[in-house]
Amino acid sequence: MTYNFKKIKYKKDRLLQPGEEMLYLDGNHEDYKTVKDKYVFLNKKNYGKSCHGSILFDPKMERALAKRNFKFEELDITSILDIGTGQGQMCDLFRKKGYKNIHGLDFAIKSLPELHHEDITFIEADAHEIPLEDNSIDLITSFDFLEHVHPDYLEKTILEMFRVGKKYMIHKIAGGPSKCQHGRVGQLHLIQEERDFWMEEVFKPHEADVRYLGKGIVFVKI
Repeated sequence: MTYNFKKIKYKKDRLLQPGEEMLYLDGNHEDYKTVKDKYVFLNKKNYGKSCHGSILFDPKMERALAKRNFKFEELDITSILDIGTGQGQMCDLFRKKGYKNIHGLDFAIKSLPELHHEDITFIEADAHEIPLEDNSIDLITSFDFLEHVHPDYLEKTILEMFRVGKKYMIHKIAGGPSKCQHGRVGQLHLIQEERDFWMEEVFKPHEADVRYLGKGIVFVKI
């Protein structure tokens, strides 16, 4: 499958200096190894500690989702895989909500030892080569992860999600450039696309039921 990627902004508009013009790049202007090495470096800088997925359980967001006839607690879930899990805070949040058989995958950021638990399995691996069996996970999640994927590996990453996933996916996806750690490693959002790209070009071709839930969150029923 060939995706129609647009060029990415090297930095946010508000970070431009007076008289500075925006630099536009192809998302694959750096090879995969170079990109991965950036995250290995950032692992030493306490990167990946944010729990972006906590928005799912924010009371205000829960009310907004209910108006869209979506309630997380009504999903039939016995296993979860959080991709791009960082230090593991989202896995820990799922555990605290009562879920078991939780997996957290990241290719560079190390999980915090204090978050290790018998109900959580942390996996160090690439998202385009997930070391889990076919149709083995009820819910696959990612929160502000897909925009970081190297464009050359997006198709393989999505195919792996559909291979491993059994019932649902929830993805929170940013559409614009990142400012986080920009001074150290440059632009981390290698895919900067709007909602329709993800829904129409990425998920719907897999014959999935796709819904937009607001706040950058896409729900996919496999």
